[in-house]
This record gives sequence, structure tokens and C-alpha cells, in this order.
Amino acid sequence: MAQKSGQAPGEKLLIFLERRLDNALVVSGLLPSRRAARQLVGSGHIKVNGRRMSIPSYLVANGDEVEFRPASRVLPKMKEMILAGGVVKQCPAWLNLDKEAVKIKVLREPSRSEVSVLVEEGHIVNLYSR
Repeated sequence: MAQKSGQAPGEKLLIFLERRLDNALVVSGLLPSRRAARQLVGSGHIKVNGRRMSIPSYLVANGDEVEFRPASRVLPKMKEMILAGGVVKQCPAWLNLDKEAVKIKVLREPSRSEVSVLVEEGHIVNLYSR
């Protein structure tokens, strides 16, 4: 997908990774770790645009609204996890976090400068193009 996008493949690959549902939950500050995010998404506790989502690698798009299912939101363990995630991080500019509703909205696609992973994308492209 990154190769076919017409942009620099390494840069586009990092943007795709940043747009993953499990990653969006972590960088927004709702959840403390990717492991926790993957588990909650896989268990069906997350809704995207009102529909239950169980695929952690789902790519969020512009305008998507991500929230916890109402039944999941009231669980004591879930409340504790949400509070632990929200204390540490600040939500990036490409996401809008509504802490009261425990919901994030995707405003736009992230840019390469907003991706916090320090990696040489050229090396990754070279590895996978063999």
C-alpha cells in the first residue's frame, strides 16, 4: 500500500503504522500501552463510528470516531486503565480527545513530523523490497 501511494514509501509506511487503531488509542492518551490497546480492541470493547471493531490493525480515517462500548466503559478495570493512560500523554494534533465522553475523533492524517518513532524509513523499505 505504501509503494502504491505515490509518496515516499518509507514515510507513508510510518504514517500507516501511526493510523492503526491500537496506536491511535495509545497516542491519544486513552490507554497506557499498545499491548492493552490490542487486547481491548481484540476483545471487542472499542467502537469505530458506532460499530464494534475487533481488528487492532484497522486504519482510522479522517472523521472516524473511536469510543469505548457503553457496557465496557463502566467496568472498574476499564476506568482504571483509561485514567492511567490519560495522565501521561498529550493528544497529538491529528486527533481530538474528548475526555468526558472518552472518545477520540480523527481530524486528519498525521504528518511524518508527528510520528514519534525515530527510525530510518529508507532502511525498512530496502529490507522489504528484497
